[in-house]
Amino acid sequence: MKKIVGIDELNELTESQKDALRMLWKPEKYNIVVVPVCFDVENEIYDYEVYIIKDIMVNSINDDKKHTVSKSPVHSYDYYEMFFKVIPLRQSENRYVVEDDYLEEMTRDIDEVEDEVEENIILINREDCIPLLDISMMLEILYQENCKFGMRLELIPNDKLCSIEVDGKYFESSCLCDLLWEVIKKVL
Repeated sequence: MKKIVGIDELNELTESQKDALRMLWKPEKYNIVVVPVCFDVENEIYDYEVYIIKDIMVNSINDDKKHTVSKSPVHSYDYYEMFFKVIPLRQSENRYVVEDDYLEEMTRDIDEVEDEVEENIILINREDCIPLLDISMMLEILYQENCKFGMRLELIPNDKLCSIEVDGKYFESSCLCDLLWEVIKKVL
């Protein structure tokens, strides 16, 4: 059973859809993120590195604007920058696993790490990555976006069929992950 959206499926998104996905996503520790890395600038060819979030850090920016009155809506991302402390993953068969060099790092307590100087810290800005969505993350996004007008999910085990109705539109697939991804793309 497929549980996670693939990198190739993320590549199908337009830039505006990727931006919308970043806005809807609520980052959490242990989420998997994808970072595009350009290896051929001339032809704009990208490869992708996959990481797991070990810690989330928020830095204040634009402090002087935070307290001014404005007629435009205020968004927290206008005043804060989010970074992730990450650990690289590698693909092994149909899943992602932590690089061997980082296994010990992954199991260490955050308090222990803060007391030491880390040599292998990798920091990634939230704006530079895209979440690799799993089924629970997609359900959360759909719920937060669509609870305004209703959503109905139906799983029919005997027929190996999944269906979802969102805002009067009906989608179906034999794979729950693929079904949810199709609906997410429509929301974006």
